[in-house]
Amino acid sequence: MLADASDLNSIPTVLSPHVSQNIDRVLTAIRTHFRMDVAFVSEFLGTNRILKNVNCDDTDGPFKAGDVIPLAAGYCKHVASGALPQLIVDTSAVELAM
Repeated sequence: MLADASDLNSIPTVLSPHVSQNIDRVLTAIRTHFRMDVAFVSEFLGTNRILKNVNCDDTDGPFKAGDVIPLAAGYCKHVASGALPQLIVDTSAVELAM
């Protein structure tokens, strides 16, 4: 049975292992190039975001793939809506990102 449009915000996207591995490689390249502590891809689902892929130096880092975080707890929603730029070099210099 197909989900109707009202159900689309409650069904997480499932990625193939091959696609997920490619995303991991890209996240590693981005994180190291920009010298970031962490890089991740998340999916907005209702009022939450689900971390799909996470890359950081520390295996005990702040986030893990599969973590569910309320959208209100971060600034990802502001980036997606255009209220914040897609690249923030120093989040301490941007009031909405603090």
